[in-house]
Amino acid sequence: MATIAPPPPARPTPASGPKTKPNGADQLIDQRIEDARRSLWWAELIRAGLKLAIATIASLFIWLVIDQWIYSPNIPVRCAVFVGLAGLAIWFVKSRVLPLFGSTVCPEYAARALEKNLPDLRQSLTSYVTLRQQNRTSDLQTRVVRSMGSITAGRLKNYDEVPEEAVGNFHWWIATALAFAILLGYSVASPKNAWQSVQRLAAPMAGIAPARRVTITEVLPGDVE
Repeated sequence: MATIAPPPPARPTPASGPKTKPNGADQLIDQRIEDARRSLWWAELIRAGLKLAIATIASLFIWLVIDQWIYSPNIPVRCAVFVGLAGLAIWFVKSRVLPLFGSTVCPEYAARALEKNLPDLRQSLTSYVTLRQQNRTSDLQTRVVRSMGSITAGRLKNYDEVPEEAVGNFHWWIATALAFAILLGYSVASPKNAWQSVQRLAAPMAGIAPARRVTITEVLPGDVE
């Protein structure tokens, strides 16, 4: 994806040259661009969060299978696994999530995203956004850009939906729900205590015994006579 930023994104820097007052067409286009930029930023943030959730669920499921059926790690191994998983999570948040809060969705990218949903624009929105930010040295250039803006605004007037890319996280939601359902189903169906295995990973220094099929909670003496 292009550069992204927290809502509300900054408005484009006015172009130098002959000064023109914003009209209704400019305001309409600005509003559509701002809405697109905001929705694209949120979509990227949600996508990063869902990726982290899927990775966490998958790692936890693999840990449960290994701890319960393959090998019961001792304290040093559990500490190493915990530190490794925590380090990967911190790296992902630092490199993929936190940068979103200091970035910006450029207007040109938002315009192209809108054009994908509305082919009638015929790249006029991208052209208008690009030309509007350039220096205009004559009244003729100003009139041409304004005319292009009026035509583009007329095509956008009855279209107020966000770009399809901004609502394209449905498959990530499905993948997250499916991963969680698999983990939950395994926890319910497994004859061993899944929560006990989770505790062994979450508190690696604690002396928590491996999960067993049968747990003996009390032993009473039999008939001694």
